[in-house]
Amino acid sequence: MDFVGLAIATNHVHRQVHRFLLDKQDDDFSNLAMTSKAAATTTTTTSWEGAAPAVVATTGDQLQPRPLLSPAAEAELFLLATNFLLYVALVIIVVIVAHIYFPESLQRGNNISSSKPTTARPILTHALSEEDGDDDDLEDEHEDMDSPRKNKHQRTGSFSLEFENDETSNKYTVLKRLVFCAVVLNVTFVAWGVLQERILTRRYPRQTGEYFTYSYALVFTNRFWTMIMSGLLMLYIRPVRSHSTVIYEYSFSAISNMLSSWCQYEALKYVSFPASTLFKSFKLVPVMIMGKILGNKAYPQYDYVVALIIGVGIALFMTSTDDLQLGYDIYGEATSQAWTGILMLCLFLLFDSFTGQWQSRMFQRNKDLSMIELLFATSAFSSVLSFLTLVHTKELAPAVTFMYTHSEIQLHFFLFSICSTIGQLAIFYTIKNFGAVVFSLIMTFRVILSISLSCFLYGHKVTAVGFFGLCMVTGAIIYRVKRKAEGAQLIKWKGVSHEKAFELVREWHEHVDM
Repeated sequence: MDFVGLAIATNHVHRQVHRFLLDKQDDDFSNLAMTSKAAATTTTTTSWEGAAPAVVATTGDQLQPRPLLSPAAEAELFLLATNFLLYVALVIIVVIVAHIYFPESLQRGNNISSSKPTTARPILTHALSEEDGDDDDLEDEHEDMDSPRKNKHQRTGSFSLEFENDETSNKYTVLKRLVFCAVVLNVTFVAWGVLQERILTRRYPRQTGEYFTYSYALVFTNRFWTMIMSGLLMLYIRPVRSHSTVIYEYSFSAISNMLSSWCQYEALKYVSFPASTLFKSFKLVPVMIMGKILGNKAYPQYDYVVALIIGVGIALFMTSTDDLQLGYDIYGEATSQAWTGILMLCLFLLFDSFTGQWQSRMFQRNKDLSMIELLFATSAFSSVLSFLTLVHTKELAPAVTFMYTHSEIQLHFFLFSICSTIGQLAIFYTIKNFGAVVFSLIMTFRVILSISLSCFLYGHKVTAVGFFGLCMVTGAIIYRVKRKAEGAQLIKWKGVSHEKAFELVREWHEHVDM
């Protein structure tokens, strides 16, 4: 190692030690990874023309070719690939066994006839469509439903996530319900984010303990509690079971939803929570790509402009908060950890966009499918597959031992799962009764609140450039909401129709990062 390289490495270690002594930030998982990497024995070469430093592995006097990805990224991709192949193999085996011994279970039934539209889908749903944004058409469609059908729906006694006595509710009552929705959404999702960062990036106990590194255990717990609560809702609501769906179709969205959650949990090991939260605003791009592939959808021109502005804003924010220096080699000393987090977040967006588009496609093809049935079936598949993953990766016993040893994390796991499930139900209720525009505004405010609270609780620093990037992303999202709301009533005083549930799923996955 030459003198310049030694000086740079020594200065980096000194800064980390100084941060530990003054700011008490040593329990941050991402900071620990960066410190460990700085202490590793590497050779740093610096160009006097101002080029970025790059790490080069050497053996004797000969230079070795550098890999495309960092060791951390390669390990994450290998684990992701092996688990994905495991899920595919399990689904294929189950389908083959069912085809041999239970062939009737793979036969697709007929959709319930249009003469029973209200009993087929007794709860939820219509979200404001990106293409069919005219609320007048929705109101006309709602008014055209004849009174016997409305009375039949009222006589079923089923719990519905819509207003009671829509026709007689005054504006003050509706506004109170809107405030209730906004408070519940913000409280549940902000608490969900704080708990997520606490569980995955801080020690148990703080400062002196160990990290919880078993992301699949968090996925399993979350999906397990969702399965229980959605199962109880199914027993209480008793929706008509869908006869047109085939059971293995639920496994596709369950696998992608589970992998998307795992990717975002793993990303927190390499990037900060504020950067991770803001990066998810870029979900518009993969959603548009998946919409083109799976549904041959067309998007307005302003969506492409908004996507570009969001991308630039995210880049500005992350370069200032996570020391993500664009232009450096992907295997550089200061950037490899952050770029691994970027890779995991990109995979999260990919899997999550597939989940939303696939579930929307299921609702389009299966008119008798209810939202609660979809939620229950997806969480059931995810619970089974994530449990098998814990067994396959030999993480089940260590995760249980960790939770048994540190009782504090047991409460965190429980609250995390409860906030997730209640938040999803609040999403359905809000979009059903107020439309996707109001929901988008609430979730945009929730992103700002989550980032602010994370910076306050965990000491993340946001520079002026980062704040400007945050404003760019927020402004772009609000502009898109404004364009989608043009010519439409902002607040729906009577709720919307029961049709087109696939639009609700699309809006749900576009704004939610679970």
